[in-house]
Amino acid sequence: MERLRIRQIEQEMWSDLSIGTRLCDAALGGEAPVAAPQRVWPRLTGILCALLLPSVSHVPLAVAQDWPGPIQPRVFNGTVTFDYPAVGLLLRRADQSAAWSARCTVSLVEPGVALTAAHCVCDAQGGQCRPGGVHAPVLGNLRVLWQNAGLREIARVSLPDDFEFPDQDYAALGLAEPVSGIDPLPLAAEPPGAGVAGTIAGFGSAASLPLGTGIKRSGALVTASCGAQLDADLFLCWESSRSGDGANICAGDSGAPLMLPSADGGQEIAGIAGGGYGASDGEDLAFATSAAGQAAGIARAVQAVRPGVAEPAERIARATVLEDRLSTENARQLLGIEVPAGSARLVVAGNGDDDSGNGYRLRVAIGDPEDAGEVPCTSEQAGVFQACVIETPAPGVWYAAYEYRSGPGGAVQLSATALRPGRGLDIDADGRIDALSDALLLLRHLSRYTGGALVDGVLGSAAARTDPAAVGAYLDSPDCLEWLDVDADGDLRADTDAQLILRHLFGLSGEALTRGALGAGAARTEPAAIAEAIESLSF
Repeated sequence: MERLRIRQIEQEMWSDLSIGTRLCDAALGGEAPVAAPQRVWPRLTGILCALLLPSVSHVPLAVAQDWPGPIQPRVFNGTVTFDYPAVGLLLRRADQSAAWSARCTVSLVEPGVALTAAHCVCDAQGGQCRPGGVHAPVLGNLRVLWQNAGLREIARVSLPDDFEFPDQDYAALGLAEPVSGIDPLPLAAEPPGAGVAGTIAGFGSAASLPLGTGIKRSGALVTASCGAQLDADLFLCWESSRSGDGANICAGDSGAPLMLPSADGGQEIAGIAGGGYGASDGEDLAFATSAAGQAAGIARAVQAVRPGVAEPAERIARATVLEDRLSTENARQLLGIEVPAGSARLVVAGNGDDDSGNGYRLRVAIGDPEDAGEVPCTSEQAGVFQACVIETPAPGVWYAAYEYRSGPGGAVQLSATALRPGRGLDIDADGRIDALSDALLLLRHLSRYTGGALVDGVLGSAAARTDPAAVGAYLDSPDCLEWLDVDADGDLRADTDAQLILRHLFGLSGEALTRGALGAGAARTEPAAIAEAIESLSF
């Protein structure tokens, strides 16, 4: 299939969305629909008027030249979703007086680190993005919203010195506070090749124009050859067409994870969405930076921003969601959640169509905030995106009210998540529970291994707790001594509790789980009860 050449445009004039809209129309050979969709479109993205973002200057723009006919709302094979909790929304503001707007998509790869595209955090190229450079990211004007974790400020950014779109288009974001309750997405170690089915999830526009970024959508795709345009060792590609085959990416999806099945039955990040090519036959070739092809550089970027040891993770106890619209006619959405006793915190996050002028408010209380005598949290930052966090919430039914304040309105998503205290089986603090790292660390510690003999060869590749003394101190804490006694015999032992945990993480169940591994005074002996106790530690 003949590919049209890409040309990259950097321009200051794109701070005005209307100018950007007209330029995009002219470049693609037609006029875009201007009416906002009346409902949330159950699709992923539209035409790649690539990387066009409102209220941002110097944005790399991949424009397919000589596009045949008018812009079409080529939106297909996608669904509005609350799944993929590790996928978050990168927000940006022009300055401290401006509203936060949807910029790009990110993926949580460690509790304290997110991954996105380099052009999402720097409007120029390579060296100009270094600290002190003309276009260095302004950390105070960037933050991330996760639907189940709320807002996180960004403390550090690392991207390649040789970044020049679309090459080396990745960046690591060090979070000021680790994310609890969400399992990070691992990075693929091997490239998938062509013909592999996968998924992409992002907060990009679902129509060509106007830009309706800010709603999470996911869609299916199949990897394809990148042809002669891109280096197959450094990029992954997939095709989409007007006939409805394959999910495409659009403004706001940059940085989104291209997820493929992993060996353990989960999903892993194979690519970081970047842009695409148009073709004269009406098809697109979208591309992503290959996680395997750029593994060394990505690892350096992650290491550069990685924070210190994360605290024991909290886990999701209960979550509820709502998808609807806010407008002058539909000015209030109310979401309830029953918060269990012993919850560590309640997190509520609201996101929606980031059309110019929209302003919403979020209020959270026991009972309807409209009638409650006390409203523990009100968030009314300029713009659409709001979040509330209630520490140690009282048990009972809480309500979140997402309320229209200004603008044309649009589609919204509202999430409420109750988090319980974590049970700390992520011993090396790499964001994952693994038999060959965490369970073996426990087994060695209880067998009185110390120093290098304790940690050598068993730490996860993204481990934040690596010092043998720190691992030992963590496992000797009173909380761990209580939690890890899974057979409830009052004694934490290598040949009972550690063996039970190791077997469970290897998938053993029934008698194979407990045979010969129960303490003499065990109060918990049924395999199902043992499995449930271990699940409470790790999920």
